[in-house]
Amino acid sequence: MTQPAKPGDWMENAQNLADGVHCAIGMGVLVITALFAHRWLPFLVAEGMLVPFVLVKEYWYDLKYETGETVRSSTVDALGYLIGNAAGWLLLFVAAECGTWVVR
Repeated sequence: MTQPAKPGDWMENAQNLADGVHCAIGMGVLVITALFAHRWLPFLVAEGMLVPFVLVKEYWYDLKYETGETVRSSTVDALGYLIGNAAGWLLLFVAAECGTWVVR
């Protein structure tokens, strides 16, 4: 019989922390760009730099230099960046709809 989960058990798994950091980086790229830019070009540049960063970091660097890294785990990490970035776009859309952020 297994023990019931206790509050805070999810924090004992390092993968949960890594997933959160990948999401935060994906969202952070967009949110930081929004803090300094009110035109679309900086967003295109930031998104264009994020894609190669994720591909190189997850599918070349991690597979080559990290022990125990698999294509599956790199894909999970890459999806974390994608989910965070999608959440950043949602946050930016809400801010634009509320009138707190304006793009020209």
